[in-house]
Amino acid sequence: MSVALAVAVAPLVGGLLLVATMHWFSVFAWLIAENSLIESFQLAFLVASVVLFTWIGIHLLRRRKDRLGLVYLAIALGAFFVLGEEISWGQTIFKWQPDTWLTRNNFQGETNLHTGIAHGPTVYGFILIAGYGAFVPLVASRFVERRNSVTYLLVPPLALVPAFFVPFAYRVVRSVFDPLAHIPRYAFEIDRFSEWGELSLFFGVLIVAVLTWRLRVRGKADLHEPRSAETTGDPTIRRP
Repeated sequence: MSVALAVAVAPLVGGLLLVATMHWFSVFAWLIAENSLIESFQLAFLVASVVLFTWIGIHLLRRRKDRLGLVYLAIALGAFFVLGEEISWGQTIFKWQPDTWLTRNNFQGETNLHTGIAHGPTVYGFILIAGYGAFVPLVASRFVERRNSVTYLLVPPLALVPAFFVPFAYRVVRSVFDPLAHIPRYAFEIDRFSEWGELSLFFGVLIVAVLTWRLRVRGKADLHEPRSAETTGDPTIRRP
């Protein structure tokens, strides 16, 4: 199995396996519990993304590509903000229970914005980002012949379409059809499946970070191509 195929099928197969565990509720509940397996992978993917995007940004600044370097540092900062939100800025790790305006307006009693006062905008932002990653590669595949540093930044590879489509489809279905109200028997399972949607999205972002790091820092255009003249500056190296 190729790397691209593995990346493409992982979000789909993983989601189906998670659905299958609903038959054994204790297993499903453990997988999606706070600070359990799925959330641990979410945090790992976010931390890795922050590190890689920061690395890329600093690397570009050192090569005097200031504007692009600042763009990647801004992306790293955005990923860091999402990471902070996911751990409620330390609350889920240190178990503090503050009584602040954040927790009083948060339906989980946590010190974050995405399950509190900014829940609505967060959901719509989630849909926009996931939709971008799911559909832009399909459109670009018809018009972009070769991938380069710009398209790696703006257009995720086709292999990541499933990773972005899973959270996009989940959030759209929940927003439009409200399955929790129509299928109350499985309301808990449907609601908590959101954890897989988040994991899938963060997985997609991490793969983008890895590919961009390979291109910008290592000079490899994808997971298999050798260094090219475009990415290394070596005129003796040509594209095949």
